[in-house]
Amino acid sequence: MEDEVRSAKKEKVHRHTSEEAKAKSGLSFVKKAPFRQKAERMVDQLLVYGAVSFFRYACNLTLGYADLKWRRIGRKFVHTSGLVIIVICLALVIIAYSLDLNHALKEEIRVFILLASSMTSQIYISSGIVGNELFPTPVRTLGYSFLQLWNRVGVVLSPFVFYSMDLWIALPYCIMSVFCLIDALAFECLLPETKGKHLIEHMPKREERLLGGSNLTPAFFSLSSKTL
Repeated sequence: MEDEVRSAKKEKVHRHTSEEAKAKSGLSFVKKAPFRQKAERMVDQLLVYGAVSFFRYACNLTLGYADLKWRRIGRKFVHTSGLVIIVICLALVIIAYSLDLNHALKEEIRVFILLASSMTSQIYISSGIVGNELFPTPVRTLGYSFLQLWNRVGVVLSPFVFYSMDLWIALPYCIMSVFCLIDALAFECLLPETKGKHLIEHMPKREERLLGGSNLTPAFFSLSSKTL
């Protein structure tokens, strides 16, 4: 009789400890669930960033090879193609926000924004190359420094564009799209193609300068000498 009572007590204690262990394991699983979700989300973000970075490097390498292989693909094509991709990505983001699809398409919006930001690398590269090839040798270093100065000014001022999000959530992307269109049109219409051309060694002649035809300084001195 005593043995049966002891065995019943042992079985009861064993059952209680097993239930307590199961409860603790379930509680630990509940505690670990948010960390597991954060880890999975971090892995997904790393995969997205890695895919976009791979696309950026693949695009840059492809354009670099095409620039060496085909003569028609010059500095303008590299610069404008990057701007076109950026404008298309930003336009899709603006459309998604305009139709209130930003929650349903949040992953697609993230990919488009990362893709647009990754394409800026070839724009900086092509701008630097054109700056070195376009300016004459006496002012090449000064011209490239002036170009880099305005690049840094843009880098400093660009974060403040996102303060316009208080007016409309897609307004920063509209502003960036407008600047990209201005850049593309100005680069295509105002600058010559510098690929395959000799570097300019001398400053332009007076009649080739932008304000060379006016010749204001000699005219002023000649007029003053006649007056005297």
